[in-house]
Amino acid sequence: VTYCLVWFFVAGARRVSAFGRCGSPSVCLGLCLFFGAYETSGTGQPWLIFADRQGVGEALAGQLRSQGVASLLVYAAPHDPQLVATVADKIHETKNKSVQIQPDQAADYQRLLDAYPVPQGIVHLWSLDTPPAEVSTATLVASAQSSCGSVLHLLQALLPHTPELTGFWLVTQEAQAVTAQDPLSGVAQSTLWGMGRVIALEHPELTCICMDLPGADPVENRAAWLCAEIMATVRNAAQQTAGSGSKMAPQEREVVLRQEARYLARLTRHVTNQGLPEQPYRLEVIERGTLDNLQLRPAPRRAPLAGEVEEAVQASGVNFRDLLNVLGMYPGDPGPIGAECAGVVVAVGPDVTNFPVGE
Repeated sequence: VTYCLVWFFVAGARRVSAFGRCGSPSVCLGLCLFFGAYETSGTGQPWLIFADRQGVGEALAGQLRSQGVASLLVYAAPHDPQLVATVADKIHETKNKSVQIQPDQAADYQRLLDAYPVPQGIVHLWSLDTPPAEVSTATLVASAQSSCGSVLHLLQALLPHTPELTGFWLVTQEAQAVTAQDPLSGVAQSTLWGMGRVIALEHPELTCICMDLPGADPVENRAAWLCAEIMATVRNAAQQTAGSGSKMAPQEREVVLRQEARYLARLTRHVTNQGLPEQPYRLEVIERGTLDNLQLRPAPRRAPLAGEVEEAVQASGVNFRDLLNVLGMYPGDPGPIGAECAGVVVAVGPDVTNFPVGE
């Protein structure tokens, strides 16, 4: 446990092996034990966990409960007109256990927040139930309506209560790629990260945090990692409330967990001319349809023909025509990528007289 704790505290600086290969989620739970039990009974309000059907939310609630943190599991219910009429009673009867609401009914969220107007925090896990599918306009729209739509209803019900949450967690699964080997089975969930960034800017009092989980790991492990992140946030909030003079690491707003590694968003200095070929080259698209298919490829030189000049390009502008070219949306022949350029004439065709070499 000590090994994991040491690495956890340096995780704010760079990508590290935050949890090691412990072989058991109990090691990660040790982090929660270390952070201490921050009982929510002071306000009588639990954490609201919008739970998935995979079991991550349920496992998380159990781990938080072992730390003295109360939670209410909120499940997305299938469309049922009778449920709308009884959801208020169901909420009050749960005694901090679970309740179902219809995700497309704004009134359900309002009833939920009327019963629990000042939750300690919110964890949104409904996106984990988005089935992997081939990315298309239809699947992206459906996913955005399911995940972003439910978060929008939740925000509209929450904001009138002027909350200051310990954390508002938007959790996805395999929706972000941090290495070339990362699967993106949940890419349709990535729209939630865009919404999370807007929430973080417009409502900083909510402490909105986006987290992406691995899909292949056991449910208990994923819940344990999420528990460790939440308890770290709770600990920081408790220190701020107590006016602790110790220096605290800034709250991370975007976190990606991949097995033994914890990745954080960082800006790095751009290095020019990194990895450029030694020989002449040009930017080409292997297959039109995506920007990922751009590659630098060797471009063998040849002598200019009549009416041609050879130019050593010093700067090239990539404009909207080039974008349409790469995406396969330009009508007709778009020509080479980056044709809008500036440089020095190094050779001319036999009949060219108005562009001398060296111009």
